Amino acid sequence: MANGYITWHGVASNAVGVNAIEKYPDLDRPRRKFSKQSIPGATGDVIVMEDAWEDYEQEYELYGGTGANGSAPTTMASVAAWLYGGSGYQRLEDTYDTSTYREAYFAGPYDVENHFNRFGSCKVKFICKGKRWLKSGETAITVSTSGTTITNPTAFPSRPLVKVHCSGTGTSSFRIGGTLVKLTTLEEGMLVDCESMKVTNSAGTSNLNTYMTLGEFPQIPAGSSSVTFNNYITSLEITPRWYEV
Repeated sequence: MANGYITWHGVASNAVGVNAIEKYPDLDRPRRKFSKQSIPGATGDVIVMEDAWEDYEQEYELYGGTGANGSAPTTMASVAAWLYGGSGYQRLEDTYDTSTYREAYFAGPYDVENHFNRFGSCKVKFICKGKRWLKSGETAITVSTSGTTITNPTAFPSRPLVKVHCSGTGTSSFRIGGTLVKLTTLEEGMLVDCESMKVTNSAGTSNLNTYMTLGEFPQIPAGSSSVTFNNYITSLEITPRWYEV
């Protein structure tokens, strides 16, 4: 059996009676979204690759049953409550790749092989989003000097969350990865979320998209990028959201 455990919607598998994962999980990867068009008379198709990924399955083989009474039915019922307890996409981590996490959901089935009513084993499949998020990308990078360089350590452009700090409310702009963001009005701590394509107040409760006069939200490309800002902006907190597949 493989040492290790998984953490699903904040609860570790070994806390609900899963004694072990029976083998190392397969290293599955997603399929890239794309479109293709056939051109009459031409050999091959026109392929357009998207910066988007299809969901994929991640399977784990779980083994448990040494609960307080040594009963497989009791313990594996607790495992079922844990698996089905996460609604929608939830955070999924495992100890086989501690640098990343995924967003996944579990819809079943959950079929347990009963070993003499003492132990149970099963295979469970999580449906994962195609992006495997780096935990290092959850830490904000504070840029207090215009012209500072930041480095994306992956091969994929990320869509950051940018928190804007300011000394006034007038028109200002910032640039990340070659993309200019112009803001006609500033609020201290306002958030520019490049993943959801929303501008909000610091609490995320008020939509401020009308304050942004350029419609393109920036990405941080692979490699090094300069971050610049002007006028009333004093600094930016950039949560980069690095990812790999």
